[in-house]
Amino acid sequence: METANKQLTAKECDCSEDNRKTISQLVVQNKETIREREKLEMELNALRSTTEDQRRHIEIRDQALNNAQAKVVKLEEELKKKQVYVEKVERMQQALAQLQAACQKREQLEHRLRIRLERELESLRIQQ
Repeated sequence: METANKQLTAKECDCSEDNRKTISQLVVQNKETIREREKLEMELNALRSTTEDQRRHIEIRDQALNNAQAKVVKLEEELKKKQVYVEKVERMQQALAQLQAACQKREQLEHRLRIRLERELESLRIQQ
């Protein structure tokens, strides 16, 4: 009985020692897990911060793009107005060129007519 008690006590000690070792290992693993968790939480916070920064940059770029597109639309409208103005100026220049040509022909005609009338007048004076 005594031997059995000693063996039982020895086994309990062995089990108790095994339990202590297991608990010690679990404590070490728990500490490592906590450190790893804290590290992962820090990384997660950094990623969230980076994501938020990227969202802000995207919003800024979207706004810049929208502004640029609005400016392009405005410039295109201005260009259309200027093209209409240029076409009108070109038509007016063509009309002016036609008027100048007609005026020049008329002046030539008047000049020839004047010379002819002056000659006729001179000829009539000579005849009188």
